[in-house]
Amino acid sequence: MKVLIIGGNRFFGRQLAAKWIADGAHVTLLNRGNFDDGLGEAPERLRCDRTNATSLEHAVFDRQWDVIYDQVAYFAQEARDACRIFKGKTDRYIVTSTISVYNFGASIPESMFNPHDYEFDQDVTEYGEAKRQVESVFFQRPPFRVIAPRFPIVCGQDDYTGRLKFHVEHVARGERIYFPNLDARMSFISSEQAAACLKFLATVDFEGPVNCTAPDATRMRDIIEWTEAAVGKRAVLSASEDTGEHSPYGVPQDWFASPRLLSSLGFRTEPLVKWLPPLLAEIAREI
Repeated sequence: MKVLIIGGNRFFGRQLAAKWIADGAHVTLLNRGNFDDGLGEAPERLRCDRTNATSLEHAVFDRQWDVIYDQVAYFAQEARDACRIFKGKTDRYIVTSTISVYNFGASIPESMFNPHDYEFDQDVTEYGEAKRQVESVFFQRPPFRVIAPRFPIVCGQDDYTGRLKFHVEHVARGERIYFPNLDARMSFISSEQAAACLKFLATVDFEGPVNCTAPDATRMRDIIEWTEAAVGKRAVLSASEDTGEHSPYGVPQDWFASPRLLSSLGFRTEPLVKWLPPLLAEIAREI
């Protein structure tokens, strides 16, 4: 199996690479090389800025892969370049997407955003809209089979965004946190499960978008209670953003996706109640 991962040097992209290497696949990582992936000599590495189409084309010239993972396609032009450059180089392309393509809602199905008929006039940089455009480019005239796993918030010890750690640190230091709605529910997935899901999707006969999320959503109130238990202190919550720092998870209403399609394909994610409280405890021990 020949696998190309665009990105792949940190977080769940790195875990994906490690899983394929453990299976004996020939793994190639394509990125700028700004971070040590810690994978030793196992993967092949191509150094290139994927936002530079000429550089990308030169880096992958005369190469082919069984599956290509695109962890860092953020803009429509990058998707257009990828469709042109990787045409004939693979039959399966898995582009990491996000539930940010959806508006707020509960148990959101994939049909709530259909990239096959989505039209736009100009490229944008706002994250959710940019990802809608990326999906639209890949699905409307693809030169290969495309899957777009839509991830919610991904959590893990290796999370460089620090969003979960934000809550642990604020509770530990007694700093005020603001949530617009403590009863709003959100989707999450562990970084290990995200990597496992990506690997699984390369093995199924499927094309299209698919929600990759834990089967259960959780209230922000639960996140705080689990954090308090992990830290051993009560959180200091603020009634307004003027007196407390806005939580990275602070949403005004429910925003979580349904994993029903993913389950029907044969992949079942772990309930977050099994892994999120232990992860919070692990983070608390290290601060």
